[in-house]
Amino acid sequence: MKKWVAWLIGVLVVGGVVYGGIRWFFPDEFVNTSTLSEYVEAIDDPHTTFLVKEAAGIVQVTSRMPGEEKSDWLSNEDLVDAYTGDWQVSFAVQNTEQTAVISLKDDEALSQDMRYTNDLTYAAYVPYPAPDGNEVGLFVSANDRSVIDAIKKAPKTAETYKDKAEIRYVGIETE
Repeated sequence: MKKWVAWLIGVLVVGGVVYGGIRWFFPDEFVNTSTLSEYVEAIDDPHTTFLVKEAAGIVQVTSRMPGEEKSDWLSNEDLVDAYTGDWQVSFAVQNTEQTAVISLKDDEALSQDMRYTNDLTYAAYVPYPAPDGNEVGLFVSANDRSVIDAIKKAPKTAETYKDKAEIRYVGIETE
């Protein structure tokens, strides 16, 4: 029994030394550079709905096209002072209409929404949490369904399709 405990302690020490050495030589690989607040969490399986804790304050949904700066797309700033509680941010596509909604968790009738429609044939929301920013997904519209399917399979490659599709990255920020 003592041999097993000594062996286990030895393995843990060696593992700790190796892990520490890796962190020493590659510190950037272990840093969470996301600007998503600790108050934001995905609450459904495909990550189309996010819970934002009341303590976060103002919630903003941002949008950006490839190669452009992000801009504020939607905010609960007009509602946050009058109502208390947690908020939900949802992203959806119906036909070709792209929708972002910020609603009070306990009263979904109290909400702000933004809708965007274009004349392309197909549209989809693709969950894609960016490791170095606040982005949580992207809206994609195209006339060719295979372009949307390819982006769904490999969201990192979305910008290679910017000539064939309209791509809009969406994110969540808190103040």
